[in-house]
Amino acid sequence: MYHPLAWQLAGTTATTQFSFSRGTLDLCQPDRGVRVTHPALEGAGFFQIQDCPSLDHVPPAEIDAYVREADLIVNYASTPMRPNRLQLNWRLQRELPAGLQAACELIISVNTPQWHSDPRITLETVLPATLGCYQTDGMTICEQAAGTYVQLAHPLDFFQAHSYWTRDKELTPAEVLATSAGGLAGTVVMRQPLFVNNLEKGVILRARLWAGWFAAGVDRQLILAQRDHFANSALVLTA
Repeated sequence: MYHPLAWQLAGTTATTQFSFSRGTLDLCQPDRGVRVTHPALEGAGFFQIQDCPSLDHVPPAEIDAYVREADLIVNYASTPMRPNRLQLNWRLQRELPAGLQAACELIISVNTPQWHSDPRITLETVLPATLGCYQTDGMTICEQAAGTYVQLAHPLDFFQAHSYWTRDKELTPAEVLATSAGGLAGTVVMRQPLFVNNLEKGVILRARLWAGWFAAGVDRQLILAQRDHFANSALVLTA
């Protein structure tokens, strides 16, 4: 089903209305990611940009942002503290089959005016009140009472990823299984390293990631179908 989803941009705050909640993105704090208003997701942060210098409070003068249809394109200028130019393209998915309530693709591009630089970024998602979580082929699936969250990197961009549960402490894989089996909700932190090699002047590095929120009790085949659709889709760039 087609949904006319779009970003609304007011100053350095971008918002969009999903079927189940409202999403908000503070362009000056990309390290906080997308926040939603759903009561079951209080404290969640989706696609938080980590391990990149000076992204906790970016001055508006260093940001160039605009909306084009379902895309929110945000450009961060290079600075002495942040030598790489960073572009974040937040692309809402408008074709949503029954059972998929919201989806967004994030296209990250990095280049540098220097001869050599370190482009490493870590993408982090924090998801509270999670009952069960597992990973396969770069895809992380988190089960909640309110629905199922799925996040994955495009196979061409996948390097490595890991998630861990936090309650009073970080849990081992065995403890994660025991926690999930016991039905005890915990917080899952998903971390995806990107751009692990050096960056040279004149080169543009890109990575694509996808996240979707499915209704509770969704058929697993729908998740797999969305994964395959993303993995086989061509990269369409917005200038």
